[in-house]
Amino acid sequence: MANEMGLPYKIAENHAVISAIGAALAMVSDTIEKNCPNPKEEDIVFIKKIAEDSVLKMGAVKETIETRVEIDRQKNILRATACGTTEFRKKDLAVKETTFEEKLNLAAANMELNKDFVKQVYDGDIYKVWVGEKTIKGLFGFLNKRRKLIAIMDREGIIRFSFSNGKVFLSKISSLLDDLKKIFDDYTTYGDAGPKIPKTYIVTNTKIIDLSGVFNKEQAIAFVNTEIYNWRSDELVAIIIEN
Repeated sequence: MANEMGLPYKIAENHAVISAIGAALAMVSDTIEKNCPNPKEEDIVFIKKIAEDSVLKMGAVKETIETRVEIDRQKNILRATACGTTEFRKKDLAVKETTFEEKLNLAAANMELNKDFVKQVYDGDIYKVWVGEKTIKGLFGFLNKRRKLIAIMDREGIIRFSFSNGKVFLSKISSLLDDLKKIFDDYTTYGDAGPKIPKTYIVTNTKIIDLSGVFNKEQAIAFVNTEIYNWRSDELVAIIIEN
Protein backbone atom coordinates (compact mmCIF):
# COMPACT_ATOMS: atom_id res chain seq x y z
CA MET A 1 0.00 0.00 0.00
CA ALA A 2 2.82 2.40 0.87
CA ASN A 3 4.42 1.65 -2.50
CA GLU A 4 1.19 2.45 -4.36
CA MET A 5 0.82 5.72 -2.45
CA GLY A 6 4.41 6.73 -3.11
CA LEU A 7 5.30 6.78 0.57
CA PRO A 8 8.62 5.60 2.04
CA TYR A 9 8.54 2.17 3.63
CA LYS A 10 10.83 -0.57 4.90
CA ILE A 11 10.14 -4.28 5.27
CA ALA A 12 11.09 -5.40 8.75
CA GLU A 13 13.66 -8.14 9.18
CA ASN A 14 12.00 -11.53 9.83
CA HIS A 15 8.64 -9.96 8.98
CA ALA A 16 7.14 -13.36 8.14
CA VAL A 17 7.21 -14.51 11.75
CA ILE A 18 6.36 -11.25 13.53
CA SER A 19 2.60 -11.77 13.26
CA ALA A 20 2.81 -15.34 14.54
CA ILE A 21 4.99 -14.27 17.46
CA GLY A 22 2.54 -11.50 18.34
CA ALA A 23 -0.34 -13.97 18.37
CA ALA A 24 1.63 -16.38 20.55
CA LEU A 25 2.52 -13.64 23.03
CA ALA A 26 -1.17 -12.80 23.35
CA MET A 27 -1.96 -16.37 24.47
CA VAL A 28 -1.63 -17.58 28.04
CA SER A 29 -1.81 -21.12 29.38
CA ASP A 30 -1.24 -23.12 32.53
CA THR A 31 -1.22 -26.81 33.44
CA ILE A 32 -2.31 -28.20 36.80
CA GLU A 33 -1.64 -31.77 37.92
CA LYS A 34 -2.70 -33.83 40.92
CA ASN A 35 -2.45 -37.45 41.97
CA CYS A 36 -5.86 -39.02 41.57
CA PRO A 37 -6.20 -42.82 41.12
CA ASN A 38 -9.79 -42.80 39.88
CA PRO A 39 -11.00 -39.23 39.28
CA LYS A 40 -14.67 -38.52 39.78
CA GLU A 41 -16.73 -35.64 38.40
CA GLU A 42 -15.95 -33.41 41.38
CA ASP A 43 -12.20 -34.00 40.88
CA ILE A 44 -12.44 -33.01 37.22
CA VAL A 45 -14.49 -29.91 38.05
CA PHE A 46 -12.02 -28.90 40.77
CA ILE A 47 -8.83 -29.17 38.71
CA LYS A 48 -10.49 -27.60 35.65
CA LYS A 49 -11.51 -24.57 37.71
CA ILE A 50 -8.02 -24.14 39.16
CA ALA A 51 -6.46 -24.16 35.68
CA GLU A 52 -9.04 -21.73 34.28
CA ASP A 53 -8.74 -19.38 37.27
CA SER A 54 -4.98 -19.36 36.76
CA VAL A 55 -5.15 -18.15 33.14
CA LEU A 56 -7.85 -15.64 34.07
CA LYS A 57 -5.39 -14.10 36.51
CA MET A 58 -2.83 -13.99 33.69
CA GLY A 59 -5.19 -11.80 31.66
CA ALA A 60 -7.09 -14.29 29.50
CA VAL A 61 -10.60 -13.35 28.40
CA LYS A 62 -13.05 -15.82 29.94
CA GLU A 63 -14.89 -16.50 26.67
CA THR A 64 -11.66 -17.58 24.94
CA ILE A 65 -10.53 -20.15 27.53
CA GLU A 66 -10.40 -23.78 26.42
CA THR A 67 -9.45 -26.55 28.83
CA ARG A 68 -8.08 -29.98 28.06
CA VAL A 69 -8.26 -32.69 30.71
CA GLU A 70 -5.96 -35.71 30.61
CA ILE A 71 -6.17 -38.80 32.78
CA ASP A 72 -2.97 -40.84 33.01
CA ARG A 73 -4.19 -44.20 34.25
CA GLN A 74 -0.70 -45.68 34.61
CA LYS A 75 0.67 -42.87 36.78
CA ASN A 76 -2.69 -42.00 38.42
CA ILE A 77 -2.33 -38.36 37.39
CA LEU A 78 -5.19 -36.00 36.59
CA ARG A 79 -4.03 -33.09 34.46
CA ALA A 80 -5.86 -29.96 33.24
CA THR A 81 -4.40 -27.50 30.74
CA ALA A 82 -6.22 -24.21 30.21
CA CYS A 83 -5.39 -21.86 27.35
CA GLY A 84 -6.88 -18.47 26.51
CA THR A 85 -6.15 -15.21 24.73
CA THR A 86 -5.79 -11.70 26.07
CA GLU A 87 -8.13 -8.82 25.31
CA PHE A 88 -5.63 -7.55 22.73
CA ARG A 89 -5.79 -10.79 20.76
CA LYS A 90 -9.59 -10.95 21.09
CA LYS A 91 -9.95 -7.53 19.47
CA ASP A 92 -7.51 -8.52 16.74
CA LEU A 93 -9.56 -11.61 15.88
CA ALA A 94 -12.64 -9.51 15.14
CA VAL A 95 -11.18 -8.10 11.91
CA LYS A 96 -9.70 -11.17 10.23
CA GLU A 97 -12.64 -13.23 8.97
CA THR A 98 -11.79 -15.15 5.80
CA THR A 99 -14.32 -15.83 3.07
CA PHE A 100 -16.08 -19.15 2.55
CA GLU A 101 -14.12 -19.73 -0.66
CA GLU A 102 -10.81 -19.06 1.09
CA LYS A 103 -11.71 -21.51 3.86
CA LEU A 104 -12.74 -24.12 1.28
CA ASN A 105 -9.42 -23.78 -0.54
CA LEU A 106 -7.47 -24.04 2.72
CA ALA A 107 -9.38 -27.15 3.80
CA ALA A 108 -8.87 -28.77 0.39
CA ALA A 109 -5.15 -27.99 0.47
CA ASN A 110 -4.84 -29.47 3.95
CA MET A 111 -6.55 -32.67 2.80
CA GLU A 112 -4.71 -32.69 -0.54
CA LEU A 113 -8.04 -33.00 -2.33
CA ASN A 114 -9.79 -31.17 -5.12
CA LYS A 115 -12.15 -28.66 -3.50
CA ASP A 116 -15.09 -30.31 -5.31
CA PHE A 117 -14.66 -33.25 -2.91
CA VAL A 118 -14.61 -31.14 0.26
CA LYS A 119 -17.62 -29.75 2.09
CA GLN A 120 -18.41 -27.85 5.25
CA VAL A 121 -20.60 -29.84 7.64
CA TYR A 122 -20.59 -27.51 10.64
CA ASP A 123 -20.63 -23.70 10.64
CA GLY A 124 -20.16 -22.17 14.08
CA ASP A 125 -19.52 -18.53 14.89
CA ILE A 126 -15.79 -19.16 15.31
CA TYR A 127 -15.18 -22.81 14.42
CA LYS A 128 -16.05 -24.69 11.23
CA VAL A 129 -15.77 -28.38 10.39
CA TRP A 130 -14.81 -29.56 6.90
CA VAL A 131 -14.80 -33.12 5.58
CA GLY A 132 -13.50 -34.83 2.48
CA GLU A 133 -13.22 -38.43 1.31
CA LYS A 134 -10.14 -40.12 -0.07
CA THR A 135 -9.73 -43.63 -1.43
CA ILE A 136 -6.61 -45.44 -0.24
CA LYS A 137 -5.64 -48.11 -2.74
CA GLY A 138 -4.78 -51.54 -1.43
CA LEU A 139 -2.22 -54.01 -2.72
CA PHE A 140 -2.61 -54.63 -6.48
CA GLY A 141 -5.68 -52.40 -6.46
CA PHE A 142 -7.67 -54.68 -4.16
CA LEU A 143 -9.18 -53.96 -0.74
CA ASN A 144 -9.37 -50.22 -1.34
CA LYS A 145 -10.31 -48.21 1.74
CA ARG A 146 -12.28 -45.00 1.92
CA ARG A 147 -11.18 -42.52 4.55
CA LYS A 148 -13.05 -39.48 5.80
CA LEU A 149 -10.62 -36.59 6.26
CA ILE A 150 -11.67 -33.94 8.77
CA ALA A 151 -10.42 -30.43 9.51
CA ILE A 152 -11.48 -28.10 12.31
CA MET A 153 -10.87 -24.52 11.19
CA ASP A 154 -11.38 -21.16 12.86
CA ARG A 155 -12.84 -18.10 11.16
CA GLU A 156 -9.36 -16.82 10.28
CA GLY A 157 -8.77 -19.94 8.19
CA ILE A 158 -6.34 -21.48 10.68
CA ILE A 159 -6.71 -25.25 10.96
CA ARG A 160 -6.75 -26.15 14.64
CA PHE A 161 -7.07 -29.92 14.26
CA SER A 162 -6.99 -32.27 11.28
CA PHE A 163 -7.65 -36.00 11.14
CA SER A 164 -6.69 -38.53 8.49
CA ASN A 165 -9.74 -40.66 9.26
CA GLY A 166 -12.74 -40.12 11.47
CA LYS A 167 -16.45 -39.60 11.80
CA VAL A 168 -18.59 -36.52 12.40
CA PHE A 169 -21.92 -36.52 14.22
CA LEU A 170 -24.14 -33.46 14.63
CA SER A 171 -25.99 -32.94 17.88
CA LYS A 172 -27.57 -30.27 20.07
CA ILE A 173 -26.67 -29.30 23.61
CA SER A 174 -30.03 -30.67 24.78
CA SER A 175 -29.17 -34.19 23.57
CA LEU A 176 -25.36 -34.04 23.60
CA LEU A 177 -24.75 -36.20 26.67
CA ASP A 178 -27.12 -38.92 25.46
CA ASP A 179 -25.58 -38.84 21.97
CA LEU A 180 -22.09 -39.11 23.45
CA LYS A 181 -23.07 -42.13 25.53
CA LYS A 182 -24.38 -43.90 22.42
CA ILE A 183 -21.27 -43.04 20.39
CA PHE A 184 -19.00 -44.26 23.17
CA ASP A 185 -20.98 -47.49 23.47
CA ASP A 186 -20.73 -48.06 19.71
CA TYR A 187 -17.04 -47.21 19.28
CA THR A 188 -15.38 -48.24 22.55
CA THR A 189 -12.50 -50.68 22.11
CA TYR A 190 -11.28 -53.23 24.63
CA GLY A 191 -7.71 -54.15 25.48
CA ASP A 192 -5.46 -55.20 28.34
CA ALA A 193 -6.09 -51.89 30.11
CA GLY A 194 -9.85 -52.31 29.82
CA PRO A 195 -12.39 -50.32 27.77
CA LYS A 196 -11.15 -47.25 25.90
CA ILE A 197 -13.35 -44.64 24.23
CA PRO A 198 -12.21 -43.14 20.90
CA LYS A 199 -10.35 -39.84 20.81
CA THR A 200 -13.19 -37.36 20.76
CA TYR A 201 -13.56 -33.64 20.08
CA ILE A 202 -16.70 -31.54 20.41
CA VAL A 203 -16.87 -28.40 18.28
CA THR A 204 -19.24 -25.66 19.42
CA ASN A 205 -19.89 -22.14 18.17
CA THR A 206 -17.00 -20.69 20.15
CA LYS A 207 -15.07 -23.57 21.71
CA ILE A 208 -13.40 -26.91 21.01
CA ILE A 209 -13.85 -29.43 23.82
CA ASP A 210 -10.88 -31.79 23.63
CA LEU A 211 -11.57 -35.23 25.12
CA SER A 212 -8.59 -36.97 23.53
CA GLY A 213 -6.86 -37.34 26.90
CA VAL A 214 -9.83 -39.06 28.56
CA PHE A 215 -10.35 -42.79 28.07
CA ASN A 216 -13.27 -43.57 30.37
CA LYS A 217 -16.87 -42.94 29.29
CA GLU A 218 -18.12 -41.74 32.66
CA GLN A 219 -15.19 -39.34 33.11
CA ALA A 220 -15.65 -37.92 29.61
CA ILE A 221 -19.36 -37.36 30.19
CA ALA A 222 -18.60 -35.69 33.53
CA PHE A 223 -16.10 -33.32 31.89
CA VAL A 224 -18.48 -32.37 29.08
CA ASN A 225 -21.25 -31.78 31.61
CA THR A 226 -19.09 -29.18 33.35
CA GLU A 227 -18.35 -27.47 30.02
CA ILE A 228 -21.91 -27.11 28.73
CA TYR A 229 -23.53 -26.03 31.98
CA ASN A 230 -26.00 -23.18 31.30
CA TRP A 231 -25.48 -23.27 27.51
CA ARG A 232 -28.44 -22.77 25.17
CA SER A 233 -30.19 -26.11 24.72
CA ASP A 234 -30.78 -25.56 20.98
CA GLU A 235 -27.13 -24.82 20.13
CA LEU A 236 -25.83 -27.10 17.38
CA VAL A 237 -22.51 -28.89 17.96
CA ALA A 238 -20.32 -31.34 16.05
CA ILE A 239 -18.90 -34.49 17.65
CA ILE A 240 -15.74 -35.81 16.00
CA ILE A 241 -14.13 -39.16 16.72
CA GLU A 242 -10.84 -40.44 15.33
CA ASN A 243 -10.75 -43.88 13.77
